[in-house]
Amino acid sequence: MENFSINSESLFSSKRWRAEVFAPSVESTSKFSHWEIKKLKLICSESRGAKDPAEYGTNSFIYIGLENIEAIHGTSLNIHSVTSGDVTSRSKVFTTGDILFGRLRPYLRKVFLVERPLETGLCSTEFIVIRPNIRFIDPLLLRYLLASPFFIDQISRMQNGAALPRVSAEDLFNTSIAIPPKKEQEQLGNKLLALRRERQEITERLTTIATKADELTTPR
Repeated sequence: MENFSINSESLFSSKRWRAEVFAPSVESTSKFSHWEIKKLKLICSESRGAKDPAEYGTNSFIYIGLENIEAIHGTSLNIHSVTSGDVTSRSKVFTTGDILFGRLRPYLRKVFLVERPLETGLCSTEFIVIRPNIRFIDPLLLRYLLASPFFIDQISRMQNGAALPRVSAEDLFNTSIAIPPKKEQEQLGNKLLALRRERQEITERLTTIATKADELTTPR
């Protein structure tokens, strides 16, 4: 059995009574021991901009919901333009370079980096919009770090609600994250880009194979 202590001030200010909320992460002192551990709020900020879809009038705009982001891998799923008739509630604003972190059921690891050709648009309030400080962290690398089991294990302890568990922006930005040295960030970023391209090629290949199989078994 693992034992650890916490001061009463931290306990009462958290308004939580579950031991796992305060339990230290074993990985933070082993696998990532040569990486610097920092609170997320020290390397990025929350973008809180919001907009009423009606402000677009008859013009179309890009809207991203949780259903448009693939779990774990964070790839886009049918993101497209909509009109104010499709989205009726006030939504958050995102721009290129932002990271959308799905706060509903965080264990699904729905974390999306907004990249070109996407420039700006609206997203569900179930996302926390993160704006990385590129002086400290590469946005693509941060996206993968936020979706990593190491980070998700920590943030999932903070979720509230039984049927629809969510995490707050405050808890998210106060969660610690392991940051590699700047030189290592570039190396990791290149490897992640290569892996992402490889996965995309494999996915496209599997789709082609499935299509050919359908063609062979379709009556003519």
